[in-house]
Amino acid sequence: MKNTTIDMVFRFKVKEGKEDRYEKVIKKQLAITATKDPGVLIYNIFKEEPNSYCQHERYENEGAINIHLQNTAKEMAEWYEITEVFQIIVLGDVSEEFLKTIKGLNSSVYKPYKKVNRASA
Repeated sequence: MKNTTIDMVFRFKVKEGKEDRYEKVIKKQLAITATKDPGVLIYNIFKEEPNSYCQHERYENEGAINIHLQNTAKEMAEWYEITEVFQIIVLGDVSEEFLKTIKGLNSSVYKPYKKVNRASA
């Protein structure tokens, strides 16, 4: 069976003075993701002081990414206003159409090559 999961890693910082706004936006975004996005398998945010973050997301497939983007469009627009993205890494098979959405951002796309997968405990 073909593995269609897609992982995305975002390295970013919250712009100075926008920390409170970021906390409000991410709280809304997490609530939407938890309740309306069953295709989001992982949505973890890691913090390195000060205001430097790494966000790891895993999706069932590209369709799940599209649903997530639709459900969180308002929050995503605000997120991009208050953050500075350093890097986006995409791990998985994505369409040319999807690649257009991240064009111009500092992004790298890695296609599947070799793997060993184990079920989670």
